[in-house]
Amino acid sequence: MRYKHTLTWIAGLVIASHAFAQQGEAIDTDLQREITRESGNVQAVTDTPVAKPGQKIVILNQQPVGNQGIQQQPTTHVEATPLTESRAAQMRRVRENAELQTEQKIVEKLEKSRLEDEQRRADRLFGNKMEAPEAQPVTPAAPVVQMVPAQQVQQAPQAQEPSISDVKDELVQSVRAELAAQKEERKSKSRTYMSGAVGVTQYQDAINVESNYATGFSVGTLLDSGLAVEGSFTYSNFYIDPVYWYRSQSVYDELDQYNIDVAVKYSLPVGMLRPFVGAVGGYTYRKYTEKNIYADRYWSGVGKESKSDAFDVGLLAGLDVQIGDNFVIGFEYRYVMNITSKTDSPYLGNRYRSVNIGRPLEDFDYSTFAVVGKILF
Repeated sequence: MRYKHTLTWIAGLVIASHAFAQQGEAIDTDLQREITRESGNVQAVTDTPVAKPGQKIVILNQQPVGNQGIQQQPTTHVEATPLTESRAAQMRRVRENAELQTEQKIVEKLEKSRLEDEQRRADRLFGNKMEAPEAQPVTPAAPVVQMVPAQQVQQAPQAQEPSISDVKDELVQSVRAELAAQKEERKSKSRTYMSGAVGVTQYQDAINVESNYATGFSVGTLLDSGLAVEGSFTYSNFYIDPVYWYRSQSVYDELDQYNIDVAVKYSLPVGMLRPFVGAVGGYTYRKYTEKNIYADRYWSGVGKESKSDAFDVGLLAGLDVQIGDNFVIGFEYRYVMNITSKTDSPYLGNRYRSVNIGRPLEDFDYSTFAVVGKILF
């Protein structure tokens, strides 16, 4: 009996375990179906047989057919809200446009200046040999297409717009280079000139001497520093009123004066004008003629003409006006004083002092005013 009760108890236990296993499998199957429905992935769930010892169970997921099991979502329309540009943003955009236009104008000016400089340099070097030949029509060639592997293609770097500071620096350097070139050109050119002058020479303190005219010419060199060195020749003619001596007769009535001078000038260019100052010194030769016919009757030694030699120094000032590249017209004033003189006639020396009124003409200061025309080479 004891064995029979034991077998009965074992059989009940097996039956209860089998029922509990079937109930757990049903719960797992329901749980899997619920998870599949919530995730939107519909899978066919089959009853999983109980694995027997030594067997494998394979579960195949079946794909849903058509739209069965797919959850439909409502259509959503997204509209952008229109942006309203602020006043500050508008002003910033206007400022950026103005800066861009300014930069473009600066670059255009710079390129135009470079082109003009290059044309002038080409004209100086080659003259008219740099004239461009007539343009010939060019047939555009067919483009050549070359296949390049994708891994070898590299993006070309984009050209960056020059900033305002870069453009300003380049413009300043260009202007400095142009000024240096002009200065170097002025230094390398010491120009020679010839001039002619027409005017009058006056003895301000000699009341018996009347001026007729004065004319002359000069040759000089204008240096790069504004200095000019020139040599000049001037001829002047005078009429001498009667100066009565012991017999109340005049001695000489005409004077020819010749000046050979060396002058040093310094000029300061101001546009077309070139004012200048300087110093002058040289030799003066005077010839007196046409004496009174009665003088030799009573006084011996009075000839038909007399002469004198003198050395004079003085100051000068004037103004030149640049009319063209090679022509200048101007005005010049000279004030001259005597240093020493010598004469061959007693009536121009001691007798003139003792017998006649006044003093020898060689002792007087005189001045010359002339209009000057100058040609530069």
